[in-house]
Amino acid sequence: GSGFKPSQFNFKNDDDPLADPLEPFPIADARNRDEAQEWLRRALLAEGITPRVILEPVRYNWGWEIPVVLKKGTPDDVMSKAKKMETLLRLPTDGMLVAATRFRAEVVIRLMQTDPFADMSNDPRAEPLSRSIKNKYRVAQRMDGKFIDISLLRNHAVVIAAPGGGKSMFMRKLADITTSCRDCVTWDIDPGGNGLEVFGGAIARRGRTPEEIEEMLTEAIEYAGIRAKKLTKLKMGDNWQPSKEHPALIIFIDEFIQLNKKCKELAVDLIRVGRKSAITVVLAAQQATKDQLGAAIADSVSIKVMFAARHADVPLVFGEGMLSQG
Repeated sequence: GSGFKPSQFNFKNDDDPLADPLEPFPIADARNRDEAQEWLRRALLAEGITPRVILEPVRYNWGWEIPVVLKKGTPDDVMSKAKKMETLLRLPTDGMLVAATRFRAEVVIRLMQTDPFADMSNDPRAEPLSRSIKNKYRVAQRMDGKFIDISLLRNHAVVIAAPGGGKSMFMRKLADITTSCRDCVTWDIDPGGNGLEVFGGAIARRGRTPEEIEEMLTEAIEYAGIRAKKLTKLKMGDNWQPSKEHPALIIFIDEFIQLNKKCKELAVDLIRVGRKSAITVVLAAQQATKDQLGAAIADSVSIKVMFAARHADVPLVFGEGMLSQG
């Protein structure tokens, strides 16, 4: 009774003399790179965006990645039309991702027909004390299938995610690395929950109350000062070199926003003085703020991770203008 006819959605009707030659097609109909380029070109033109050239597409198991050089306009213009182009190309919700490049006129458009991470494999189990904090370890997989490896040695980190966004699981991922290192000690601070309780005795020290947390952070700052003075005596050079006898210290601080003012100040001070002494701070919060956390991120944090979060958090974590960069 709806009046629906399948022929209404038969976009590719070459025999129809009245068919619009620029009518966009669903990207799923693209059988090769040439067609993927043409389908995207039509969708761009339909939304008033004129490409100068559409570069060679790359086909992935999840869809297409296509660089586009714009004739006029900016990446912001393409981003503002993404939702409408998802309709034209018959993509899932949020299936079109737009990323700027270092060239103002060039954008990379990713058309996701399926989940890019559906076939991710689990990492192999690490035996206790089998790793070294001096090495890099896999923490994520990119859309192109390549892996992201990071080191927490002298690299402070911040993780921002809304409730349910994956923050706690990512913190566990990082702690899984640190607790399996023979030359690293892991501390766990969480004023609002159970933190890294799942790791049991692999965590050397825990802080839950304001008093416990202040004591831990104060001691860590003292350690940083003592280690800086011992570098020459231990013949370590300019930076503390972790070993089983002289381990690195990684301090996980979840729910940073819930720390009291004194503890926030101590955490930021530790970020600023801990690097040389191989004392690393990993901060996590549900949102970024312009107070102590904002100052810490801007000054000294080299690893910045965001999951689903507020738009307002993006410039605080990554810098002004990064929303328009994709």
